This record gives sequence, structure tokens and C-alpha cells, in this order.
Amino acid sequence: MTVNGSLIQYLRLEKKLTQATLAEILGVSKAKLTAVENNLQDPNAATLKRIADYFGVTVDSLYKK
Repeated sequence: MTVNGSLIQYLRLEKKLTQATLAEILGVSKAKLTAVENNLQDPNAATLKRIADYFGVTVDSLYKK
């Protein structure tokens, strides 16, 4: 399964966060977050869990259906 980068971007924009700010919060590089949002790369399990926890969603909800 592939992570829904567009959903992560949507959640980030809803909180009015820049990619740089969210990347810092998550402990990843801005380039990594950009790749995730553009569906070029999936985050590792730990990062995916941090994303879900930060936005208050389940890990499963971050995958494309």
C-alpha cells in the first residue's frame, strides 16, 4: 500500500504549517516531507506514526484506498 501524500499535505495546510515547520516537528528533512507529499517516497513506520499522532488520525487513514 502507498501513503496518501496529498492527504498529508492537506492536513498540513489545514494547520497552516509550512513543509519546513512540519518536517522539523516530525524530525525529518524538508526534502523527505516534500517527497512524501508528492507520492515519490513513503515515510518509514516511525515517521508515519509521528504524522498520524500529530494530526490525530490513524495510521491506516494515511494510506490510499
